[in-house]
Amino acid sequence: MKRTIDLRFENQFSLVLIRPLTVRGTEWVKEKLIVEPWQWLAGAVACDPKLAADIFLGAKSEGLGLGVSDYNGEVEQA
Repeated sequence: MKRTIDLRFENQFSLVLIRPLTVRGTEWVKEKLIVEPWQWLAGAVACDPKLAADIFLGAKSEGLGLGVSDYNGEVEQA
């Protein structure tokens, strides 16, 4: 059974885009992350790759559905 993907982590090499895909994902980002307006890029939060793993694990521990995509845009459920 596939779960709904609330957040998609998109690897762009020099940064990771964290894209909320549901209301739950959007609310989690607003509540848990400190995001400056300039970090928003096309509906996603631009994040240093060194921080993305901790954010991913935090979201996973709170039960969010997560997806990971590579630079080709292929999405894998995590």
